[in-house]
Amino acid sequence: MKGAGISSISLLGEEMRLNELNDSTRRHGLPGEIHKERAWITERVMLIDFERIDRLGLPWSANVFGISLWNSIRCAITRETVAHFATAALQLIEGIIPLHIKAKQEAAYVRTARLRKTSNYNNINFNPNNYEDGTVSTKFHPAIFQLEDRISLKKQFFPGLNIYTDGSKMEGKTGSAFCVMEEDTKKYEWMAQLSPFNAIFQAELLAIQGACLWTGKTNQQIKVWSDSESSLHSIASVDTRIPIAQQTQGILLKSTNIKLEWIRAHVGYSGNEAADVLAKKATQEGNPTYIPAPRNHIKGLLQKESIIH
Repeated sequence: MKGAGISSISLLGEEMRLNELNDSTRRHGLPGEIHKERAWITERVMLIDFERIDRLGLPWSANVFGISLWNSIRCAITRETVAHFATAALQLIEGIIPLHIKAKQEAAYVRTARLRKTSNYNNINFNPNNYEDGTVSTKFHPAIFQLEDRISLKKQFFPGLNIYTDGSKMEGKTGSAFCVMEEDTKKYEWMAQLSPFNAIFQAELLAIQGACLWTGKTNQQIKVWSDSESSLHSIASVDTRIPIAQQTQGILLKSTNIKLEWIRAHVGYSGNEAADVLAKKATQEGNPTYIPAPRNHIKGLLQKESIIH
């Protein structure tokens, strides 16, 4: 009910702005910039409304008026564009996806990624269990989430053991790896080969998680290095919804001997360069490891399917 309330408020605000633009159009004509804003807001209104229609179990065609409104605006934009840039307009037209198809895509995405229900699009089934669950916030209470001094973006090298992590994507294959270094000597290495649909971001996070698990077996003070700022920010955030980041948070809270540090990529640090080589090797020779696909993979499949058909 809370989500429905937020959607309703958002829908009301967008509709009010749309009414203002419609009034301005009647009085002063329809300049190009107003065209674009009106079209963008109409699309937002339609997609919010389609999400609401899907929650009620109604067909997307229940909003016939909205579809007609959008198509009329889009045609006006296209006419204006063709008048000035015919070649560019033709390229634009080739990439246009009709709103009713886009609405079906959005409905399939919402059902799978947000509502965690099986959906179907052009006879392709989308099982939510195959994709990351980004709907669950962290389970840690802010009072016990004390990682501020454990994750840093300042380079402070540590005598003794340092672990360097990395992720790579080559020729459609994804690899994740870390290596344990003492001074300039490699003591241990770990490689995982992920699925082609997995993102580098996931590979980076998995490498950090693997390093933390390995480090948890010892009482030594160890630093885990990563050149992925986004991964470290995700782990440092109490609000993260990334499953691998949440799991890594749990490991860090239990193992106080681990610190995470950021290191700049490709500037000559031997440990980081070794991890980079290892991650590339992992795309071919790593231990096959399955983790769910990122949620944006759903949108990629939907877009590809729409272009094909």
